[in-house]
Amino acid sequence: MLLNSTKRVLVMEYIDGVHLDESDKIKKLGINSKRLGTIFSNMIVKMIHKDGYVHADPHSGNLMARKYKGKDQLVLLDHGLYKELDA
Repeated sequence: MLLNSTKRVLVMEYIDGVHLDESDKIKKLGINSKRLGTIFSNMIVKMIHKDGYVHADPHSGNLMARKYKGKDQLVLLDHGLYKELDA
């Protein structure tokens, strides 16, 4: 089911993961921290060069690592502030 936010309703999703400063938990989950760096780089490049947007607040508190369907995944949180780039 797809839910949309409106001016009066904010739809949120719970994300289960660990923050990037919790390196011991990341290691315990078997997540490759170098792979997370590659995922982050690819995410930012895609956002800028393909999608034309920049997430304006991608600090470590807004990033979580987790295993999802057996793969390392980096989740970007707090999508409240974006900047659309000029072409």
